[in-house]
Amino acid sequence: MGEFIGGSFVIQLVNFAVVLFLLNILFFKPYLKYVREQEAKQEELDNAHRVISESRAAAAHEAKAELEAARAKAKALVADAQSRAAKEAAAAVEAGQAEGRRAAEAGLAQVEGERAALERELKAKAVDLAVRLNAKLLGSSTEANEQFIRKNA
Repeated sequence: MGEFIGGSFVIQLVNFAVVLFLLNILFFKPYLKYVREQEAKQEELDNAHRVISESRAAAAHEAKAELEAARAKAKALVADAQSRAAKEAAAAVEAGQAEGRRAAEAGLAQVEGERAALERELKAKAVDLAVRLNAKLLGSSTEANEQFIRKNA
């Protein structure tokens, strides 16, 4: 019976070795291969997530910088537009004042011209009246009297 127990042990040992060999070929190697592939995929995903996160951070930083640059440019454009508008308004006011001065001077010149014309007309009528009055008072009008009145008038 001792030999049978020892033979049974060897058979069991052989059976165990065959089962272990079959499990290794059919189960452990494919499973380990699958686990390694999953680890590689997980590592690729982690790398992709890291790259995406870095890209997002860089893009956010770049967008923030562009936004700040755009704001600065907009402020500069607004300041420039306000400056130009103030200059144009000042120029328009100055042009309006100059036009007003020219219109006032032209009006003054016209009034002065009309006043001078009225003065000449009034003087001519006064001289004519003086000549007629002289003729009525003296009875006759002489050319010498008429010339004297017109000259001194």
